Amino acid sequence: MPRLESVANLAMIVAAVAIIGDKAYDRLHPARRPASAAFATKYLGRPFPGLSSFPVRDGAPSVLLFFSSRCHYCSESMPFYKRLTSLRSATSGFAMVGIYPQGVETEADEEAYLAEHGVALDALGPMSFSQLMLPGTPTLLLLDQSKAVRGIWTGRLSHDKEEEVLQRLHALCPRCGGRSKGT
Repeated sequence: MPRLESVANLAMIVAAVAIIGDKAYDRLHPARRPASAAFATKYLGRPFPGLSSFPVRDGAPSVLLFFSSRCHYCSESMPFYKRLTSLRSATSGFAMVGIYPQGVETEADEEAYLAEHGVALDALGPMSFSQLMLPGTPTLLLLDQSKAVRGIWTGRLSHDKEEEVLQRLHALCPRCGGRSKGT
């Protein structure tokens, strides 16, 4: 009986380590994790709530960037966000809005963080990430002209995913310059 109990205890320990390891892997590699199914189901194809407090352009697509200055994946992604912001112009572009976690960080800190990385946004403000069921940071949402969500990307994006964002943006706004260099 003691041997059976030892084997059972060992099996529970191995199972616990496997579960913890799997969760840790997901946290360390968010780019390999698809956007939360609940988040996608709730927002994809529907107008995104809470935009009334942000100066988004009527009749133009928008890119929402959910980020945190405390997120190293966000920092690693800043060159792509800088590239995105360089594609838009006041006359031909899309709006790019930065959203940081409400009650966690200050607007001044986030403005300084973005300036440090050369990312200039049209608007910046807080939202409750938990109420939105945000799958993690960074998360990009592509909104069409009616402000319906047309694309969701979470985590540090691969080069191919960055190109996908640019192509989808160009499809919504051909004059925005969202087309990648290779297409």
